[in-house]
Amino acid sequence: MAEVPTSKSWICAQIGAREHYLVPRAIADAGQLALFMTDRWLPPGHPLALTKRLAGRYHPALSSTPVWAPNAQMLALEAQLRLRRMDVFRQTIARNRLFQRAALRRLRQITSDAPRTLVAFSYACDQLFAYAKSRGWRTVLDQIDPALSEERLIQRLHPADDLPRWPATYWERWRAETALADVIVVNSDWTRQALVDQGVPDDKMRIIPLAYEGATGPRTPRHYPAHFDATRPMRVLFLGQITQRKGLYPLFSAIRAIDPAIPICFDFVGPTAMAVPEDIARDSRVRFHGSVPHKAARSFYDQADVFILPTYSDGFALTQMEARTMGVPIITSRYCAAIVRHGVNGLLLDDVSASAITSALMHCIDNPAALAKMAAAREDFPTVQSIGKDWTTVFDR
Repeated sequence: MAEVPTSKSWICAQIGAREHYLVPRAIADAGQLALFMTDRWLPPGHPLALTKRLAGRYHPALSSTPVWAPNAQMLALEAQLRLRRMDVFRQTIARNRLFQRAALRRLRQITSDAPRTLVAFSYACDQLFAYAKSRGWRTVLDQIDPALSEERLIQRLHPADDLPRWPATYWERWRAETALADVIVVNSDWTRQALVDQGVPDDKMRIIPLAYEGATGPRTPRHYPAHFDATRPMRVLFLGQITQRKGLYPLFSAIRAIDPAIPICFDFVGPTAMAVPEDIARDSRVRFHGSVPHKAARSFYDQADVFILPTYSDGFALTQMEARTMGVPIITSRYCAAIVRHGVNGLLLDDVSASAITSALMHCIDNPAALAKMAAAREDFPTVQSIGKDWTTVFDR
């Protein structure tokens, strides 16, 4: 197997196609990616590239970068996991372990003594980092979420349920990753603070937001009526996974609290991962649309007057960027990336509660002119090029 270029110093290890391979693409755009290691890589023409389950395991922006993937081993593992019908926790751990074993073999084939930086993603890199440190390489951990604090949050939200948990060894490996990392990259200050609360050193962390890559250019002007009424109700959109962590129960309670005579309707778009109360499912003001292709989501943003995300915890919440790029004002919590400027392009909830959500919604209904002003606000979001510079200079700060 060919040696990786010595003129480029970064190596990236990533399971899955998170954010369409945003991190390796950004580092490659900065001219520093020597090798990308991933679990499956299926360029155009590969016999499995057109299967629904494996579609998207490729990106043309990395076509000139050396890419390594143990396709056969990972696909064989997936077949075994389906036969054994393991739960999602054991499946994830099995994937992480196999990928690390295979990736270690690839790293050991690098014989050059050129300085390297290995960037890898949380929960699948403790062994990779240990090897990198033995070679004198620098290590960067991309922390994808608020870690153990998020699991504890879910347990608090469902104290009566015997919910499955990650085994203690899972978190021990994560602790090893944070100890071995020279730098830990998080996507928001919310995640940074959550990690600090778990004992991760603050001086190790750097905040690099996600980049928005959707449609840009002139927005279609948004038209708000002088007053909302039965013929023109206020349209509220929730788009994302319908789950307790996203604050859906207090949102449902807020819907119940709003007088049915008030002109408002709600669209919920995304996969449902929780039990929807029967009264909400039957409510004529509420429509559940299920999962839709990414391209189809635009029509829901176009029709929305307000986007709502009362999340308890999100490492970033990219849908905020999507909504604002479409010019939709946002109602959200403070427990995600700081995209919303209160009163400028949306409203920040004081807490994730039915009363706070109800108050925010009623403010919007009573002030369509304020919505129009928030819709017209402008933002400059990070690009792949700008975050590539951020990534490759994390040691300069």
